[in-house]
Amino acid sequence: MKILVIDDATVMRVVIKTILKQSCGIWPENIVEASNGRDGITLYKKERPDIVFLDIKMPDQDGLSVVQALIKHDPQAVIIMVTASPQRNDVRTCISAGAKDYILKPPSPARMRKALMTFAPYVMKNTPPAADEPQKKAKPDAKDIDGTRF
Repeated sequence: MKILVIDDATVMRVVIKTILKQSCGIWPENIVEASNGRDGITLYKKERPDIVFLDIKMPDQDGLSVVQALIKHDPQAVIIMVTASPQRNDVRTCISAGAKDYILKPPSPARMRKALMTFAPYVMKNTPPAADEPQKKAKPDAKDIDGTRF
């Protein structure tokens, strides 16, 4: 499993990487990052990540043009937009261009896990839930007549 994080804001790359490591169980060596769209495209071609977390608003090359370039290179690319932009048109345009989903900034561990579970469930099989993720109630264990477990 390889994940690429493309965001011009260093602090946001750190936040996303921290969530991926601590709440999603992704090994640090499986996360690569780029601080701009151009480097992100180059890294994608080199690393062939399973998932890309991509900022929409970046100074040198916006997320839309990166989505278009990545989809042109690999039509099966799994791209999740990460945005602080309240502009739904930006998100819709990126989804229309081939992005699979979007997450609002700041991302929550539960939302990051949901994206991974949806688009790369094989990664999340044995990972415990994030602290902010709603817990499912466990079904009681089967017991025999005297109350001991069997």
